[in-house]
Amino acid sequence: MRRWLLPTTLCAIDRAHAADHMTAHAGVALSPTVSLLQVALSLFAILALIMAAAWLAKRYLNIGPRANSTIKMISGLNLGGRERVILLEVGEQWLVVGVTPGHISTLATMPRQETGAPDTRETGKSFAAAMTERFRQLRSENKA
Repeated sequence: MRRWLLPTTLCAIDRAHAADHMTAHAGVALSPTVSLLQVALSLFAILALIMAAAWLAKRYLNIGPRANSTIKMISGLNLGGRERVILLEVGEQWLVVGVTPGHISTLATMPRQETGAPDTRETGKSFAAAMTERFRQLRSENKA
């Protein structure tokens, strides 16, 4: 009998406190506008915390491209909706890579150049036109 006396007493005290709390606030009814404002402010506060955490992580954890990486993207060109040609620097080599949603392929390799783009004055074509033509050739070969 003694075992049940303390838990029963505590439950009775808790119920009495809850009843007092409900009667004290029963006269106060929150309008829908106040409730909506509370929800909107809570959502804004949560989004602000997420953005602050992302900013702190980016600033102090060095997330993202690093300057001392062995692979650097020199240039990129969108050919279509989801096709790209990318010029990568890997060590002392440049790789021209074709990227599609289902496939990545090396189109050409060349020694590292000192300028920002390979020299295309000999052919008379721009780099973009040459890469577009090469990419279309590769797509037609893959379809056949």
